[in-house]
Amino acid sequence: PPRPRPSPAVTSCLSTVVAYPALLQHEESLSVRAGGGFGGGASSSLGACYDVGAWMAYLESIDDALDILKDGLRSLSAENKKDHVARTATIEAGGRTFRISSATAPGITHTRGQFRKEIERVVRARITVGERAVSLLPGSYKLWKNHLLFRTSLLERPSSAPADETEERFRKRCDRNRIPQYLLSSSEHHKRYAAAKNAYERSLVRLHKMPAIWLHYAAFTALYDPSRDPTAVRRVYDRALVSLPASQHDRVWDDYLAWTTGILPGKTGG
Repeated sequence: PPRPRPSPAVTSCLSTVVAYPALLQHEESLSVRAGGGFGGGASSSLGACYDVGAWMAYLESIDDALDILKDGLRSLSAENKKDHVARTATIEAGGRTFRISSATAPGITHTRGQFRKEIERVVRARITVGERAVSLLPGSYKLWKNHLLFRTSLLERPSSAPADETEERFRKRCDRNRIPQYLLSSSEHHKRYAAAKNAYERSLVRLHKMPAIWLHYAAFTALYDPSRDPTAVRRVYDRALVSLPASQHDRVWDDYLAWTTGILPGKTGG
């Protein structure tokens, strides 16, 4: 039978990954050793695609590239702001070289705006690779924890503004689109929160006996729930107590009582 076609998310992910030689090596290793093809056929039941270590190495390589790209953008923005002069920066990440300036010119690969969009594409690719990993290995605590923590990290900025965007530029962007600031930031926060919450729920299908997942989920809900509804947090803790054996209830109660008395949950472990 014909092999299933990759989803749009996977297609977009691959179009980003192929531009980074270091990341492409991981993708090819997972696909070729698994029997070929990104869509996954019968032959993909064996090989690197079922190797947790191979997926972790892939995800860590993307994280390394993202760190370099974000640090480079922050440095370039700080220098331009300090000197009030358009500068050109050269950044190497994932085996790819970028030459960035505020204006297009021969030899310039990206303007700052294009570079920000490139970072967004890599973030989306990172999410897709994580989703592929946990879909193939849904019982892997290591992969789920990595994926959930990355999803959660996307909520750490309180607004939808890019990392180097000033408050003034953010206001202008809202005015230009005729959108109140609170709606733009809240909408983006809600979408990311809903996506991360969905990932937590899916992880618990297989890992509902893992207390660390429940505790991370409760802390995530307490910190990032847009409604700030304490009932949502209480329900996570209550579900954890129902799902876990009595021998592990102490771990839940310690955090549950700390949260109830107004103290953020401590170290969740794992």
